[in-house]
Amino acid sequence: MSKTQNSLLDVHNLLMEQMERLMDAESPEEVEREIQRSKAVADVSKVLVDNSKTMLDAARLGLDYNKNFNGTILGIEMKES
Repeated sequence: MSKTQNSLLDVHNLLMEQMERLMDAESPEEVEREIQRSKAVADVSKVLVDNSKTMLDAARLGLDYNKNFNGTILGIEMKES
């Protein structure tokens, strides 16, 4: 199984693509299908963004309380500024 490397920019792009599909829908059935898909995409996107906020908060706390914090437990790579 390959490891995916998605970013919040990818989430943004996916939301914009879904918006385009919704706006391009022509028949009432297609509109309804795209509305349902849009709701699902929005729900999953909200979870992804909320999770990213939680990870960022955890990284900030880790750095505030442990100067040796390296982000490994969060699955992130910390870069020196």
